This record gives sequence, structure tokens and C-alpha cells, in this order.
Amino acid sequence: MNPLQNPISDPHTIDPELLNKLVHDALVWSSLHGLVVGDKNSHRSGLVPGVGMIHAPIALLPNSFPESL
Repeated sequence: MNPLQNPISDPHTIDPELLNKLVHDALVWSSLHGLVVGDKNSHRSGLVPGVGMIHAPIALLPNSFPESL
């Protein structure tokens, strides 16, 4: 079987505690490195520096892609 056909990891088999740590570390890294965007749900976003910011969308785990792409 071609290893590219199988996902590198199945998020359902990852230990929940490890997954929570990965999420936390990714969000902290995003904040520290400026990977944030304004939150349009916050009325003060864009008016007060650092207020109403959320992390930009990221992929926490790698995904496999079909060979045809």
C-alpha cells in the first residue's frame, strides 16, 4: 500500500492531553510571532492595540494530499 494514501496521524488516536498541549503551544506561538488577525465580533478590534485579536487559522497536524494534485 502506498504510504501517501494513509494519513500521517489520525487526530482521533492522539492522547487528549497531548492534543490539548499541542493546541495551547500552537496558539501561544501564533500570538508571539504575530500570526493573529482582528476579530470582527469584538467591537474594539482595530481600535485598541492588542484587543480583539485572535489567532489566524492554522493546521495543527499535517494532512496528506492526493498524488494527482
